[in-house]
Amino acid sequence: MRSSGDRLAGAGPGTWTGFAGGTQGKQAFTVKHHLIVWGSIGLDLDVIGDVTGSALGTIRGTQMLVNPTAFPDVYVKTPRRRYVAVGYGLFDKTEVFARYTDANNPASTVIIGLYGSNSNTFAVAFDNYKDRMVEFGLRKYIATPKSTREYFAIVGGMKTVDPLSIDMQVPGGTVRTELYSKSRIPSIGLEFGVSLEWHKLGIFLESGMRYQKRLTRNDNDLVQYGLEDLNNTGIRLFMPVNMGLLLRF
Repeated sequence: MRSSGDRLAGAGPGTWTGFAGGTQGKQAFTVKHHLIVWGSIGLDLDVIGDVTGSALGTIRGTQMLVNPTAFPDVYVKTPRRRYVAVGYGLFDKTEVFARYTDANNPASTVIIGLYGSNSNTFAVAFDNYKDRMVEFGLRKYIATPKSTREYFAIVGGMKTVDPLSIDMQVPGGTVRTELYSKSRIPSIGLEFGVSLEWHKLGIFLESGMRYQKRLTRNDNDLVQYGLEDLNNTGIRLFMPVNMGLLLRF
């Protein structure tokens, strides 16, 4: 008879399996044929991008100037983002995924205008920046020591950004003009992350770089004041930083 202290042939100490999405001990971690669901909250750290350009125009017969303004100058609180995603392992270390993300970033009122003279400034109030996006991606695990999983992901999708207007607080009363119409624009990104997993549950932290195409310009309100250059801006480049929870089945 085999004693209770005998081991199965080939089964060394610390070798065992039994959690979905991977194995522990001496066996290799794998995501093949496993489902992963995760959710995250995070921040968007702006790198490049202006919400307004420089424009010289006339309001109520008086010449005025609006200076260029970058996203972090208007949206001074670091933009917060949240997302949910689901993925499926195609190969041992590669999974595909779909993700939904949205953000609602409160705007500030900033003094960026001159009215009639260099000493007569005025403030501009911006609408909140609201967007949502559906995207797809490919995640590749590059190192899986013990319970940590290091990876990179390539993602891309279509982002919908709500119309964006401003209130120019000039003498004689506020003038409201629309800068951008509702925009459907492509966005792509590269992310790097690390997860720490126990059985089916894990936490993760990731960051990277995100490219977003320019918003859809709307000159209908601006043309009457000669401010068509005000929305003549380009791409936005920012760095998302996300942390969250995952379940691997």
